[in-house]
This record gives sequence, C-alpha cells and structure tokens, in this order.
Amino acid sequence: MQRTNGQQRQRGAASLLVALVLMMSITVITLAVARTGLYEQRMAANDHWNIRLSLHAEAALARAQHLMLQDLDSLAWHPQQHSEMQISQVPDDSRDPDIEVIVELKRSPDAQDLVLIEATARRRDGSGLSARAHHWTRRLSILTPLGETAPPLVLNGCISGEARNSHIRPWHADTDDAGAAVWLSDRDACTLATTIDLHGGELLAANLHRDLWSDLFSIDRETFASLATAEKAQPESLRTYYQVLPADLVAGRWTRSLGSPSRPVALYFPAAPGCPEFAPGMRIFGIVFIDSGCSSQFTQQRLEIHGSLVINGGLDATAGQLQLSHISLADPRYTQLHFPVLRSVPVPGSWSDF
Repeated sequence: MQRTNGQQRQRGAASLLVALVLMMSITVITLAVARTGLYEQRMAANDHWNIRLSLHAEAALARAQHLMLQDLDSLAWHPQQHSEMQISQVPDDSRDPDIEVIVELKRSPDAQDLVLIEATARRRDGSGLSARAHHWTRRLSILTPLGETAPPLVLNGCISGEARNSHIRPWHADTDDAGAAVWLSDRDACTLATTIDLHGGELLAANLHRDLWSDLFSIDRETFASLATAEKAQPESLRTYYQVLPADLVAGRWTRSLGSPSRPVALYFPAAPGCPEFAPGMRIFGIVFIDSGCSSQFTQQRLEIHGSLVINGGLDATAGQLQLSHISLADPRYTQLHFPVLRSVPVPGSWSDF
C-alpha cells in the first residue's frame, strides 16, 4: 500500500510538472502573440500615418506647382546658406491640426523659371514621423527654353544677297563675350555676306528640326491660333499674340510696329500667304516667326526687330536694311524674351520621394 502511494505521488508530481510546463508554454505563446499583435498594430498605425503624411506632401506639391503660374517675384526670396540658390517658403495651408506642412521653393538667379519644389509633412506630436516629396518644375510660356534664348536671327536655310547697312547685334554685342548672332540649320552649306555686321557674334549650326516651330514654341500652331483669336477683340496695348491673315496686310505689306521690351509680342506669319514685305520703319519687340522662305521683297527699307526673327526657310536680304538686336540692347533689364506663363511642368528625370 505504501508503494502504491509513492507511485501516486510521483505521478502527481509529474502531472503537476507537465501542467506547469504547459501553462508556461501557453503564457509564452500568449505573450508572443500579444507582442506580434502590438507590433502589427504599430506597423498599421505607422502605415496609416505614412500614407496620410505622403498625401499631404503630394497635395502641397500640387498647390506649389499651381503657385508657379503666378508671379514668382512677388514671393519673398532669400539667399540660401552655403549655396547660390534663392529660397522662398510657402505658408502652411493644410488645415490639419495634427500635421505640419513645410513647402520651400528654390531657384537659381540665372534660371528663375526652373524651380525646385520641396514639400515636407510631419506629425506635430514630436514622434518624428514625416514624409517628403520634391521635384523640379519648369514654367513655360509659348516659347520653349530654347526659344527664350534664341539669337536675333534663326534660319532654316541660308542668308543670300548683298545686304546694305544691315546689322545683327547679339547679346553682349561688340564685346569679347558676344553671344550667337545667327542660328543656321546647316552652317556648313551657308556663307554670310560681308556687308552684314554681326557685332562680334557668330554664325552657329544649331541642332534644329526641319520645322523650326517645334524647336522654339512650346505649343502647337493650332493652340497659338486660339490664343491670337481670343485676344483679337482686345486693345492692341493688351495683345501679345498675333497670327497674320491676308486681310491684315496692306498690299501684301505688314505696316504696324508692335511691342515693347517689357511687353514683347509673338507675330506669326503662316505659310499660306508666303513671306510678307515689311513697310519702311517698322519696329517690333518680340519674336517674329515666318513660316516660309523670304525673297528679296522682304523689306525695301529699315526694319528693326528687338528679340528674334525666325524664318522657316532662307532669307534673301539684298534690298533691305536689317537691324536685328537681342532684347537686352533695347533694355538691359531683360536678358531674354518673357511672355505670360501658360503652365508649369515637372522636369523629366525628377521625381517624388518619401
């Protein structure tokens, strides 16, 4: 009987030990499951906040890009420390009490239409959670960046004929730093009459297409025609875009001076009427685009263009007195042609990151 009780006590102790082991195992498993659930809860919360912060940063980026359509010079710009960039901070208008949004615009003084937008959204609770988005944005007018910096004369052909008393004055004319005076689509096939004074500038072979429009204009011809038509009812002092119709010519001549250094115009002569003749004494500030080659009847007297004359063909300058000048020679405050901003676009190759 005592032996049996001993065996029972051993069995009881073993059962108790097994029970304790099972309880400890269950406790460990329960704690592990709880810990995993806590981690998953925290991860879900962080994912929620990351998504929320990312959306705020992207929204701020979109708001800043819309701001690019306005006058950037109206913003308060300051030099950035240890950099040649200028920086401006946009006020936070996220309207979320839990999130602070900081938007900064950065640009170089030499390329003020190219702006880096940086948007950062972060929690206000001091947790350090934040999201950041950025990209480079380019403001565009009717002109491409190439069109904004075009020289006084751009040809999809050559200059022929002996021009008399003709001058082409590039940027920094008559200095050692004179820029290009003429862009030619095929420099090697063209020679320049010695009677045209380039004032220190050069003839350069530019990598241009057969159709110069796509090189110099950021919009197509149809869109330009729509802009010109929309402005036609306005007073001439408020107009910027002109598409010339046959009815606008007087006996095949263009007889109106247009524009100013601060308000240049875009004057477009479609291919259908052909190259017009300019009446004596015409003065135009801006870009003149002629969609066909020009003969010796281009002008019989003095023609002044401050900006760029673009001819989608060659130019016979035999009889004319061309006076073509970079816009800065009309007013040194302007280093390129400035037209109203139509849109802002992300620069290819830049992206958002978080």
